[in-house]
Amino acid sequence: MIAKTSYGSSFKGALLYGEGQDEKGKRKPGKSELLHTENLASVDAKGMAEEMKAVVKNHRVKVPVMHTSLSWKPGETITSEQMIKASLLYCEKMGARPEDHQIVIFRHFDQPHPHCHIYINRVPLDRGNAVAQSNDYLRNTKACREITRQLGFEKLEEKKTSKGLVNERSPEANAAKQFIHESIKLALRTTNVKSFAELKEELEKKRIEVKLMENKNGVSGISFRAQGFAFKGQDVSFKTAELKKQLEKNQLAEESKQTLTLSKGLRI
Repeated sequence: MIAKTSYGSSFKGALLYGEGQDEKGKRKPGKSELLHTENLASVDAKGMAEEMKAVVKNHRVKVPVMHTSLSWKPGETITSEQMIKASLLYCEKMGARPEDHQIVIFRHFDQPHPHCHIYINRVPLDRGNAVAQSNDYLRNTKACREITRQLGFEKLEEKKTSKGLVNERSPEANAAKQFIHESIKLALRTTNVKSFAELKEELEKKRIEVKLMENKNGVSGISFRAQGFAFKGQDVSFKTAELKKQLEKNQLAEESKQTLTLSKGLRI
């Protein structure tokens, strides 16, 4: 069993996906089954989202939605009862005690391997401290290892390259890859970052970890990690050389803008 976690601000959007609705709001028959809820009266995505929003209201947390997918080996027989038990154990181990948090568990049937989606309101019912986000990758790994051993599941490890980068084509990996790509593109175009350091700072605001490899000539390589997946720059369609070229263009554009502003000021 492995877990992939992401965070967000929209309970409605997250739960509609869990419920099996596509981007046009149409539910796909047979894609999803609601397995279990904690501390919720509603059984539909919109109703559950409203209940969760009510708990979060006036809390300082910015990203209250914790979304984790639990996946098992293709061919492994996992009952819905086992998924519920594993999911609740997972919540407990990640600091979201089921008695204290609103939790929704959906089973999906759109992939060859057994998997489910867990949606946790990071804000507890008493509106105390939110569930921590830090080191979630390591905590996920530890929790899955313990649950696999405790419940007797087959071991399922992430596929990694020799450099520790995830190399798989699961829907979750593709989603993480697309998220990183779009975030880089947005940062380059709208925030006008002019250096690798500024790009790193901008991406980390979106919980994308950036690792820079340097030599005597400067940055020689770059990799990214988000939602439990790591990729080299070229894997997200941004090679180091291409990024460097764009950052230099942004720097020149900024210098030209400042020069133009200065010349206008002198004419006045």
